[in-house]
Amino acid sequence: MSLFTPARMRGFLRATAVSVVLLTVGCGASDAGGGDAKSTAAVPAGFPVTVDNCGVRTTYDRPPSRVVTIHQHPAELLLALGLEDRMAGTAFPDSAVLPELREKYEAIPELAEREPSFEKILDAEPDLVYGGYGSAFAENEGVPVRRSPTRASTPTSTVSTAGKSG
Repeated sequence: MSLFTPARMRGFLRATAVSVVLLTVGCGASDAGGGDAKSTAAVPAGFPVTVDNCGVRTTYDRPPSRVVTIHQHPAELLLALGLEDRMAGTAFPDSAVLPELREKYEAIPELAEREPSFEKILDAEPDLVYGGYGSAFAENEGVPVRRSPTRASTPTSTVSTAGKSG
C-alpha cells in the first residue's frame, strides 16, 4: 500500500505550493545600500498574503523568518527548499528523515521528541508554527497554539489535512 494516496499527494502538493509562496516570495532583490528606516520596513513584493487553513484565516505581512515545525515532513520540506536559516526549531520526528537531509535536520534545534509544550514553542520565538497534521494543534492531542492569546503573532499552518483531525 502506497503512503501517497491521490488525496494525500494533492494535500502535499497544495502545502508545498503554499510553503513556497510564504517562505520564498521575500527572497527577491534587496537594497544593498542600507536605505533609510522607511525603506527597510517596506512590505516585501507579493505581501501581504492571506491564507485560509483549516478554518483559520491568517494574514502574513512578510515571509516568516523563524519557523518551528511539528513532525519531520514539514521540516524536510523547508530543508529541501533551502530554508534551514529560517528554522527556529522542530519537534516530533515521526519517521526517518530523508538521508540527503539528515545533516541539515540534525543542525536544527529539537524542541521535543513528541509534541512540544506551548512554552517550549514560545521560547523559540517563532513567527510561524508549521504542523504536519491538524492534530499538531488540536487541544486534546497537540499544542493549542491556535487558541492562545499569542495566536495573532504566531501564525500556524498545517499540511495533509483539510480542516479535520482524527
